[in-house]
Amino acid sequence: MTDIQLIASDMDHTLLEEDGSVPAGFFDRVHALRKHGVEFAAVSGRSIATLQGLFAPVRDDIILVGDNGAVIERGKRRVYTNAIPTATHQHLTAYTHRQRAGVPILSGVDAGYIDARDADHIKQLGNFFNEVRIVSHLEQFAEDVTKFTAYYPDGDAYEQVEAEFNRPFGADLSVTVGGVHFVDVMNPDVDKGAAIRQLGKAYGIPTARMMAFGDGANDVPMLQEVGYSYHVLNALPPAATAARYTTASNQRHGVLRIIDKVLADII
Repeated sequence: MTDIQLIASDMDHTLLEEDGSVPAGFFDRVHALRKHGVEFAAVSGRSIATLQGLFAPVRDDIILVGDNGAVIERGKRRVYTNAIPTATHQHLTAYTHRQRAGVPILSGVDAGYIDARDADHIKQLGNFFNEVRIVSHLEQFAEDVTKFTAYYPDGDAYEQVEAEFNRPFGADLSVTVGGVHFVDVMNPDVDKGAAIRQLGKAYGIPTARMMAFGDGANDVPMLQEVGYSYHVLNALPPAATAARYTTASNQRHGVLRIIDKVLADII
């Protein structure tokens, strides 16, 4: 694995501990990778603001990819943004409220936004957004939005996604499941695989020399794009099928184990 130039990893249930924290020793590994010319990209359905907080100690040495690829940052510089048209996210918000099963959330660059009628969910959403702001009429929100999310409190996002979003919107928008509680909707050219291609162009790195880790359905495009793809042992079937290799679960620090092998090969 001496040819690896970029390592990308999903966050929740892949790199992060089950409580959402960064595993001990990860920041030291980022510095070691950078020292030897290997980039690390945190690729997540989480907002860019949340990723900034998680990885503040290595902010200048890491690439942040938020909202499933709709926002990319390197250090404090915004590399790429793909905002959803206002009319589109307003329509999705009104539609989701009519369906009554999911709670609409809009991801802005600095915060997540929910409607005042859904304010009782704000505590649960605090695990996934650096900040959640309440607005009176979410259907009229007109600021930049990079991801629309339907939050399913009962954890049935996989059961809901086909009828609720794929059938009515899948032909025109990028729809994916970001875990059992979240269906994410982005512009049609946004997914984690497209983000990997963006990184390849930005940094002159062939995807064949990239490594990626994932556990869920929204990781599949990324796993299919790179030369070295791993699913953690706790991965759901879509990611397990898409990946070429397997590593230990997030709780047993499978991502860190493979990073250590990469470092051992190049040092």
